[in-house]
Amino acid sequence: MDLLPKRTNIFVAVSKGNKKYLDGYVLENVLLANDVLTRELASTITNAKGRYATLDELVDAAYSGDLKPLLDDFVELADDSSYAQKARITESKENVRAYLESIQARLHKQAGGKYEKYVVVDGQEIILKAGEPIPTQYADAVPRFRITQTGDDEILNLIANGSGEVNGTFISLENISREFRAEYNKTKQVLGSKLKQWDNSDLPFNRPEYVKVSKVDVDSSLLSKYDEVVSSIFRIFGSTPTNKLSRSPAFRQFYFDKMEKLAPSLTETALNNLIKQAKKIT
Repeated sequence: MDLLPKRTNIFVAVSKGNKKYLDGYVLENVLLANDVLTRELASTITNAKGRYATLDELVDAAYSGDLKPLLDDFVELADDSSYAQKARITESKENVRAYLESIQARLHKQAGGKYEKYVVVDGQEIILKAGEPIPTQYADAVPRFRITQTGDDEILNLIANGSGEVNGTFISLENISREFRAEYNKTKQVLGSKLKQWDNSDLPFNRPEYVKVSKVDVDSSLLSKYDEVVSSIFRIFGSTPTNKLSRSPAFRQFYFDKMEKLAPSLTETALNNLIKQAKKIT
């Protein structure tokens, strides 16, 4: 039973050596830092001041506590093709834990760490190959994730806090845009230096083999203010028509909080797009 939602088709994976790889690595960090549940998890597993001291507390909050509405909306607002898959996440506390473990694994991998994916069948652990779907004979088993090499604390804390020092330089993952070239290039340069540090040292960290980039227009629109809002929303709530999303109080609160925060630095075109979209959900 694979609990990982299918990846959105607006992204494509690229490997090290591709000219868009570093932009993709920046994008992945920004998406993680702007995802509510991922940010909570990152705060829990780092020394950031999170609301939950342990993964167990976070699992409880997501299964039956104050984070439950977020997962409920994540399922309720799914499109028809992914609804059944996402609905399995909230069926049991074990499934919620497995889903949070999968996010934790992605965080550590993004920060240069490693993990194992496995299932337990008749009391025996069976290690699964990374990047491959669960074999059909284990289709009903819940996939679990175990961290075998923790990631670089600087990257984990950067995602947890949305900003921080990396290699001695302060950068932010919140509201950066290629429209503001100096700030974007600073973040890109610093993260690039971190990847080179991993490549050229004895540190136990390895850059991700693949990162995702936008299929639409990486060079001109990656992480624009409007795209950041849309990407964050759809990462959390799934690719769903706005009229359906607007019925969710959690969605509306998240959307308008983002608008208020971003509006002062939006381009005229992006601001007009947001205003037009806002009118549809009020």
